[in-house]
Amino acid sequence: MDIQNIYITDDIIDKIFNNLSYNSKINFSQTNNYMYNNYYDNIKYNIFLFLHTDYRLYKCCINRFNYDKSLIKILGILAISSPKVIEKSPLKYYDLRYIFELIMKNLDINDRDIVNANESMSMRFILNKINSCKSFNRFETKNKINNESSLISLHNLFSPHTHTNTPTNIHTNTPTNIHTNTPTNTHTNTHTNTHWDQI
Repeated sequence: MDIQNIYITDDIIDKIFNNLSYNSKINFSQTNNYMYNNYYDNIKYNIFLFLHTDYRLYKCCINRFNYDKSLIKILGILAISSPKVIEKSPLKYYDLRYIFELIMKNLDINDRDIVNANESMSMRFILNKINSCKSFNRFETKNKINNESSLISLHNLFSPHTHTNTPTNIHTNTPTNIHTNTPTNTHTNTHTNTHWDQI
């Protein structure tokens, strides 16, 4: 590609692009038609890299780009089948922010594949709770969520530690007979303080 009469190979442009921050990639892709046609979709599908790893960028993607029903479903299966675990001592919770964004984008929680992705009673309870809180806009939805004790990890004042592995007895503030029990040997006590981006 020629930039101001200087030819730059695609390999070099790829390396430049891959080393940019998310916002810089957006700006880069809007430089001209070539950049847009070759890189804009790349940014869109980076949402799969951000799932369970970077909520802020995941949220940017899902609210910037249009994802069709099939992609929302695929993201839903991935988000629900292996939800990230977070800690607010002495309890452990699921990080529900990623699932919340998908439900806001009309994820069908009753789709057979979504149900099969995680058949635990606690996850079904959580999905139904978030879905029942969904209102006509994000603000009202968040207000309803803040009044649901079972969705504490989505509350405005929630601020956890991030857990590095799946611990035992994931707490959801659901009725006492609804919880998960994972083997003790999957538990690790390692955790770190991290910035927590609210929904």
